[in-house]
Amino acid sequence: MTSNGTVSAIRIHRASGNTATQVKLWTTAGTLLGTATLGSGTGWITGTFTPPINVTANTLYVASYFTPTGRISYNPAFFTTDLVNGPITMPSTTNAPGNGVYNDTTDIYPVDTWNANNCRIDPIYTPTSGPTTLTPP
Repeated sequence: MTSNGTVSAIRIHRASGNTATQVKLWTTAGTLLGTATLGSGTGWITGTFTPPINVTANTLYVASYFTPTGRISYNPAFFTTDLVNGPITMPSTTNAPGNGVYNDTTDIYPVDTWNANNCRIDPIYTPTSGPTTLTPP
């Protein structure tokens, strides 16, 4: 993020059979900053943080969710290079902690990567200058 602000929610694209119930925001050191409950259904589903989580400019954060059934929506080989979307830069998988990180055994801080996948998870970020929603790939 290019300026201080807040993350008020995280949305995921939930495929049929995906049983994720929560989204989480972490520091890159693995400290959990917040957990939000996801709505029901499939497609783009949002979990809202109450209150929103303060974030600092030019600092990396990790958004995650866990589904014990798998069935994630993803785009393979998506994060082979950094992606800039408005005020947010999403690093490639070659830049730690990178994108497309996951943990497929438990609901803990994700550290594994495979094929530079985009797992279709987006923060709803409000910089000090106003709201920003990422454009889905």
